[in-house]
Amino acid sequence: MSHFTKLAKANITSANAFAKAAEELGLKVSLNSPAVSYHGRNKIDNADVVIHMIEGDDIALTKNDETGFFDMQADWGYMGQAMVAKTKFKNIGDLQDRLIQLTTKNTIVDKYRREGWRAEFSDAQNGDLNLKLSRAD
Repeated sequence: MSHFTKLAKANITSANAFAKAAEELGLKVSLNSPAVSYHGRNKIDNADVVIHMIEGDDIALTKNDETGFFDMQADWGYMGQAMVAKTKFKNIGDLQDRLIQLTTKNTIVDKYRREGWRAEFSDAQNGDLNLKLSRAD
């Protein structure tokens, strides 16, 4: 039986940054809503952010009070290939990595903007993100 599995490497600190990352990838996002996996058989009642990948199979972001981070959860094994097919990525690891990379980017941008900086990112040809900071005077 398939089920939600946490992605241990995520270390996400901002639900808003995660939602923005998913939207940048053109994925449908809901806030504070139920998430399902295994064709709707497994459910998280109230996830902070839900990415609706395939009907009946979502990616959920939920706050982990023990660690202070958000857990990114999905049915990575069973539905992983179907999720990848919906995106431009070669495999589920690439999708996970890009979500984490864009979440990190949005977390940094939000932090520096609150501190009075203008933060601009650009994509390098090798997939890296380049950051340019300037004073927002």
